[in-house]
Amino acid sequence: DLICTSCGLDAGRVQSVARVVRYLGGSYVKGSSQAACLITPWLVRSISVSREIGANPQPQVPPVTDLYIDRCRMMKKKLDPNESILFRPWELSSVTLTPCLQGLSLSMTGFEGQERVVITDLIASLGAEMHAHFAKTMDALLCPDWASPDLVPPYAAKSKLGTSTQWGIPAISIRWLREVVHETGSPMEGYVMNSAP
Repeated sequence: DLICTSCGLDAGRVQSVARVVRYLGGSYVKGSSQAACLITPWLVRSISVSREIGANPQPQVPPVTDLYIDRCRMMKKKLDPNESILFRPWELSSVTLTPCLQGLSLSMTGFEGQERVVITDLIASLGAEMHAHFAKTMDALLCPDWASPDLVPPYAAKSKLGTSTQWGIPAISIRWLREVVHETGSPMEGYVMNSAP
């Protein structure tokens, strides 16, 4: 029975996260003094949230994101929080986002709900355009990390991945975004998950 709390989420997200934590057999409390697990947004842009994350250097359970909680709900079980970079907070409070991806047209596959919203916001902050529909004019297809059987993409995601291969459009791991932010631009080559026909 894991006791969780949150920091940096709006009231609606707090209610949603608390319901899922209880559904998964845990407890949700306000305030971090009793909690063993801290739930935060994926992109931490607030210094106060960064301080909260760093307040306990030896937490019983490392902080997880609201996106992790959502994915556990979708899969109807607890997942390993180390399986995707979306599951651990990414502190950007000391990073200045620059429009280093200007001119790129991207689409995404394999992401659901709030994941799509957060990733689209980050892509826009970096200057690229995120399109809902995948077309031959796209520069890349952004994909989750699919190393775990728990994160295998749904049929639609597999279809887009296959189409990207046929069209010669690289399918890029979400991990590429971390490098883009920290290196102010980064080549896609090391993050390609498919190969040209």
